[in-house]
Parts: sequence; structure tokens; C-alpha cells
Amino acid sequence: MDRSNLPSLIVSAEKAVDSSDKVKMYIRISEELKYNYPDKALEYAQKANELALNVMDDPSRLKAVILMADIYRATAEYKTSMMFSMEAKELATQLGDLTGLAESHRVLGGIYIDLGDYKQASDHFFECLKLTETTGDKQAISRALNNIGYLYFEQQNNDKALEYYIRALMLARANTDTVGISRGLNNVAAIHFELNRNDSAEKYIREAASINIRIGQRLWEGINYLNLGEIKTEQHRYDDALKYYNMGADIFVELKSMTRLSTVYLNLSDFYSKTGNSEKSRIRHNVMQGECEQVFFNEPIMVFSDVKHSQEESRWYLLGKTDAERFLFIVFTIRNNRIRIISARDMNKKERVFYNEQA
Repeated sequence: MDRSNLPSLIVSAEKAVDSSDKVKMYIRISEELKYNYPDKALEYAQKANELALNVMDDPSRLKAVILMADIYRATAEYKTSMMFSMEAKELATQLGDLTGLAESHRVLGGIYIDLGDYKQASDHFFECLKLTETTGDKQAISRALNNIGYLYFEQQNNDKALEYYIRALMLARANTDTVGISRGLNNVAAIHFELNRNDSAEKYIREAASINIRIGQRLWEGINYLNLGEIKTEQHRYDDALKYYNMGADIFVELKSMTRLSTVYLNLSDFYSKTGNSEKSRIRHNVMQGECEQVFFNEPIMVFSDVKHSQEESRWYLLGKTDAERFLFIVFTIRNNRIRIISARDMNKKERVFYNEQA
């Protein structure tokens, strides 16, 4: 769906009189939002689930439950994701819905691979592939192949990973599946990067980035920039590396994707150590650079736009804690192609109360 139509779809959903139509529109909205705005996507999936229960629309409820499982898995809330995945699996079995059953196995496989249980992940991913091949859904088959490739990649079996990634990419290209092509290009690039084939990895990433920009996949666009930063670092093109890291950081801040933003900071820390440009000085109020970096890895973390002080440059402030449970208020910006901590201090009493209430 064209994302420019999303606002009108949201308005139409709220105005819809027929509950079944409203459910379907909520599901479409959630599907469009889940990659870039998972919090809002979850909100619409929950609305769809509740309304589908009320009108006894089990096929729509199945889609809503799978969406919730997917979103909770993406935000690393594995226990909740597992609960909804199992509910989806049971409901799909009752309905005889092979597509829904395949999707439940896909999410379960994703949960187990994140938890490092490759045996369970393998069982679910291969069951998902078998079911998608039965339904003949080419897009779903491509995604299943990518998941199996990722399973092998995580186990450092690059040959098998590349085999499945290429199969997925070829199928996506044959079906002009732009999202599938983008994912396939990212995955193939990851293998080439792992094998120190940086030029070919860059070629695949740039093609993926052009697709993600065109279709509005902001999260994946940010991931592409992060990948390019890694490639440029390996090529010793450090100015370019910093540019791409900060372009990615801009997007992750916009999307409030703290997991991805912490990855940028981890990569920047590695970058500074490689280039001998590590910032080790204390940054106001006796807060160390390392403590600032730790905050991005510890949940919960809260990021807000500092509109009042953003006239000349965009600034953000965040509330978070260090490994030693030191609660910090940090202001940062991106200046001259570098992420800059402007100030860092301990939270005051009011901020600490707000942080604990929201945590």
C-alpha cells in the first residue's frame, strides 16, 4: 500500500460503521506500521484483536494475533510473543488455515533463534517452509528461505546460508517482491562482508538502500546506512563511515529504535578505537564517555526531541541508566558527521520519579 494513503485509511477505520470492515482496516494499518513504528502497530493490532473477538471473526483475529506475536518478538518481549504465537498456532489449526499456521511457525522460529536455541528454530523454520510450499505463496516461501539462511548464518555456516539467501533473492526477483528483494540483498551482503568481499557487499547494500528509500522502509534504510558504515570502516574510508553511521543514527532516533541506536554507538566505539580517536574525557558533571555509551544498552531508555534547543541543530535528550545503576540525563546531537554528547548529568528528583513511573 502507498504510505501516502495511510492517514486516510486511519480516518476511514475510525469512521467505519461495519465492525468487520473496521477490523480489516486496523490489520492493514498495523501491517504498514510494524517495521517503522512498532508501538503504533501494536496499538492497532490490539484493537483489531479485541474487535474481532467481539464480532467472532476468527480469521481476522488470527491475523491480529500473529501481528502482535511478530511485534512483541521484534521488541524482544519473548515471553509475550511466545504466548501469542502459540495462540495463533492453535487458532490456525482449528481453522485449517495453513498460511496462519506457517506464520506462527515463522514467529516461533524467530523467537528461538534470538534465544540461541537453533534446534527449535530449525524445526519451526523448516515446518514454515513446508507449509508455504504447500500453499504456493511465493512471497512467504522467499521469507521462509531467508529465515533458514539466517539460521545457518548464526551458526557460522556461510555456505549453507548463502545457498538459502540466493534462493530467496532469486524467487523475490522473479515475483517483483520489492520487500523480499531488499531483505535478500541485505542478507547476501552480510555473507560477502563476513568473507571480506567488501566491494560486492557494498554493491548489494546500495541496491537494497535504494529500494528501501523508494518504498519508505525507514528502519531498513537506517540498517543499510549502518551496514555501509561498517563497510567503509573496513575500507579505511573513515569520513564516509562516520557519515553513514550518523545517517543511520538520525533514523533510529526518529523511530525511537533504541536497540538499533545502541548498535550505532557500539560500532562508533569500535570505530574510534580503530582510528585512535577515542573520546575519553569527562563530559560535565563528572560523567565518563563510557557511562554515556552504557545507557544506550540498558532498558528502559527514553528519548525525546529537544525542540526548545533545536533551532540551529537537532538535539535530543534521553533518560537512562548505566551498568552500575547510575541514572543519567543526556543531551546529544549529530554535528559535522559525528554523534556528539552535549551534556550529561545525574537525573534530578523530578526526572527520576518520571523515569521510574514510565519504566
